[in-house]
Amino acid sequence: MIGPIKKLMNEWRKVKQAAEDYETLSDSVDDLDTRVFELESMITRVQVEYKNEYEEDNELSHTPIQLTIYEYIDELPF
Repeated sequence: MIGPIKKLMNEWRKVKQAAEDYETLSDSVDDLDTRVFELESMITRVQVEYKNEYEEDNELSHTPIQLTIYEYIDELPF
């Protein structure tokens, strides 16, 4: 009679350990989900900031500039 009880207790311990492992894994997944959300938010903020800065500087990007073209390297002024 003790043999089947020991087997049941061992199975119960395995199930309990599996449940604890699942809970730990679930917490880890939740932490990862939170971190991914934080990183996505940071990326979005950077994209918005870049877009806003680009739109502010957009007028400058259409300003013509004059560059001197040198035919040979030894003609460079430095």
